[in-house]
Amino acid sequence: MEHPLLRRCLAACLSALLAWQLAACGAGDSGTTTARSAEASAASPAASASDADVGSAELIDAALANGDINAEAALSYKVFALFNDPRLPAKYRGAAGDESESTVLEEAAAGFDSLSPAAQQAVAPFLQRPADVGSWASPAPAGAPAIAGCKGQARWAAASPAGGGKVKVWYDAALSGDRETALAVAQAIDSTVWPGLMQSPAARPAPDDRSPTGCDGGDARLDVYLVHGLSARGLTVPAFPAAASAGANPAAVFALVNADVAAETTANAALGVMNAMRYAREVGAAQPGAGDRKRTLARTAATGPTATAAAVEALPVPAVMQMKSASLSAPVVTVALDAPVVAGNWIAVAVSTLGATPANVSVSDNQAHVNLNFASAGLRYTSSFGTTWRYVKLTNSGPYTLTVGRASATSGTVQVLELANVDPTTFLDVAAAGATGNSSAPATTFRASKTSNDLLLSVLAVRSATATITPTAPVGATLADTARTSLASVGVLAFNTSVLGTYRMAASLAAASPWRMSSLAIRGAKAPPVVAIPANTAPPVITVTDNISSLGLATSQGSWANGPTAYAYSWTRNGAPIAGATLASYTTTEADQGNSVAAVVTASNSAGAASASSMAVPVPVPGPPQVPSVALTATPASVVQGQPSTLSWSSTAATGCTASGAWSGAQAANGSLVVTPAAASTYGLDCTGPGGTGSASVSIDVTVPPPGSTPTLGAHALVFHISKGSVGPLLSTPPLTTQSGSTLVALVGKGSVWNLSPPIDNKGNTPWAQVGTIHEYTNWPGEGTAVYAFHNIVGGTNHIVSVDDANVWDEVTFALVEVKNGGVIQDHKWNEVLRPNALTSQSVTTTGPATLIAVWYGDDASSTPSNPVPNNGFTVIEGNGNATESVQMFVATKDVPGAGTYNVTWNTTPVQGAQLYLIAVQKR
Repeated sequence: MEHPLLRRCLAACLSALLAWQLAACGAGDSGTTTARSAEASAASPAASASDADVGSAELIDAALANGDINAEAALSYKVFALFNDPRLPAKYRGAAGDESESTVLEEAAAGFDSLSPAAQQAVAPFLQRPADVGSWASPAPAGAPAIAGCKGQARWAAASPAGGGKVKVWYDAALSGDRETALAVAQAIDSTVWPGLMQSPAARPAPDDRSPTGCDGGDARLDVYLVHGLSARGLTVPAFPAAASAGANPAAVFALVNADVAAETTANAALGVMNAMRYAREVGAAQPGAGDRKRTLARTAATGPTATAAAVEALPVPAVMQMKSASLSAPVVTVALDAPVVAGNWIAVAVSTLGATPANVSVSDNQAHVNLNFASAGLRYTSSFGTTWRYVKLTNSGPYTLTVGRASATSGTVQVLELANVDPTTFLDVAAAGATGNSSAPATTFRASKTSNDLLLSVLAVRSATATITPTAPVGATLADTARTSLASVGVLAFNTSVLGTYRMAASLAAASPWRMSSLAIRGAKAPPVVAIPANTAPPVITVTDNISSLGLATSQGSWANGPTAYAYSWTRNGAPIAGATLASYTTTEADQGNSVAAVVTASNSAGAASASSMAVPVPVPGPPQVPSVALTATPASVVQGQPSTLSWSSTAATGCTASGAWSGAQAANGSLVVTPAAASTYGLDCTGPGGTGSASVSIDVTVPPPGSTPTLGAHALVFHISKGSVGPLLSTPPLTTQSGSTLVALVGKGSVWNLSPPIDNKGNTPWAQVGTIHEYTNWPGEGTAVYAFHNIVGGTNHIVSVDDANVWDEVTFALVEVKNGGVIQDHKWNEVLRPNALTSQSVTTTGPATLIAVWYGDDASSTPSNPVPNNGFTVIEGNGNATESVQMFVATKDVPGAGTYNVTWNTTPVQGAQLYLIAVQKR
């Protein structure tokens, strides 16, 4: 086995390297920190970390705008905040809030190729599917690459409703309860969420997740992953890695759903599916939806068919209010804008230089901003010829002047632009491009716009004083201004997007000359939603439970438009309020008898409140006490000796019951009980209430099985090879003779747990079911064991069973055990015992005749072979005690005649630890 110290060293080294790289990301471009004065810090848009309502994203954006961190660190920190990752520095941990509207994952995926290796390594796990090895939810083992393609973890599985369903809901099978939650969410999406979202034509076409690299969960259905630890209720993640190849589906996504609060999981799933709908629409179509609209529509889908979404104001259009260009004809140049500026607007500055890079250019203004802020992707220049963007928020209204020191450059130009209606968190220095000669497209491709409200800016610097610059794309772009020096021409192109899409800023040059283009994309400011008072679209409905002497009433909320944020409840008797009845449920009293009771639901949001009443429920006057009725059944009514049957009973008008016959004692008025009669038996039940006593009885017939029909050991084999001993691609048993209808149990130990997978055979028995979970060794992380089973096999002669053996570096031990007359794993237990404790298994319980399979997986690494011996009547049938570069395994069995509880202790020389399995196979 591989030495654990080596693995620990690799893991520690990788962790330290990643921490160093992330720290370097936050240090600013070229490893320096942007200087700024105390006055600039005071005027910065940064929110105080002490503000109770400031979230992590706002704190990070403020630090970016203030120059404390660069764009890559900001991107990584926003991703960490979204997943509550401990690598997020404490000063950026803001107030808790729903981050479902965050676009940071979209931005990370779209710009992934331009990130540094350190930033790629930091964010890549959060762009992968949770089931993929290397993702944040399924970390890769120490030493494995961060991006591991589409190979999923064996422990993840998908739940779908009968018939396939609209989506697949994936869950981590190692987490208790997530399978049931996943199935419930899949059924809710299929029956309620999907119809609620898709009945509006504007919501079509349906989303899918066909990623350009084939990482699509097996088909085109939308994949929904139940995860834990999100700071958002639900997220939609774009297909990753992104592909620019022709035919790639731009709407490919998968959804993450926060499953930490069980009661909210279905609504969270509705939000995830709603977000996916946004991508399913044509990329070029308008997308007006703000977060409140999506949440309203998702909430409606989670509770039933449609309600009207809250109206949303048109977003204010980002605009260039004024611009001034100047030549850097002197070492220090001051530029004054022609009109007064407005506080709250933003200044963008493009500095282009010749003779030296613009990296050392100094910039200051009359509002005490020093060097302003670098654009988020840092400096954009090539050699000694190029452009850099900088920007800052205006703190005062009035005249504005900017001073530029060109440092060692010989000449250049500066463009100063006042911008209005912009969202400062989206200043994106997209790319720089350059070439020599005439060009019809001298630019790089912009990112896909996230709204139809972006402002695109480009500065084109041409190393010619006479070159003519003519904009060519997008259609309608204008040359906002041109500045010339004795050595160069510089032009500014400005364009407002009108639809979602990918844009390229381009121009043609009339004369051959080297050129550089630097481009900037800025999103428009966000408008708050216009909230209307809630409007009822379907009244509340009361559910009635008859409690004999009273009625239990529970009301639904009804359906509402305009996004209610809170609900209140009251109840009326013949239209008059009932004092103290303020819950969603109400139990009638004697005062209600002969009258009618109704529920009133009041829905409210920031615009106000509205109420709606249910239909009234008449409350009857109770008559004479009812004589209890009793129903008692046994399932099945006939069993083989040693097999169980379930007694189920229900009663009405009863306060309690008493058992008689083959069972006894007090019983609840309704219930069930598993019994295992040794012979034919009759069970009686008497239930008593105010109106008297009711009785019922049921009989269970017991058949004694004929000899030879109980579970017993059949064919078996064990094969193994040491590390680097694979002859691949499969490790197979010798040909065996098996009996059709038997149960096969496959026992697999591997040096690499991520290589564990179900076996295959040459008789077409598939799929094999995993018994329990994969178990790693404490002393050998990454190495472990698994158990698989197949019932009611197709058997016969020359039966060969195989496991994956494609990895020549892996060490594999594989044993196969046939149980004749089997059919079900009645019980199974696993435990690990470390040296030098007694190697005693946990106990299993049988309900009838069974074959017990005990497995010993040693954890020794010495060269002395082990020969463990079991007690309690178990007999060893197969074994491999070789500990050198090999997985140790011994298998023992025992047939037991009936119900009971069993365990086994293994005595081993030399003393060592081991993983222990005990599996009980019974007849179905």
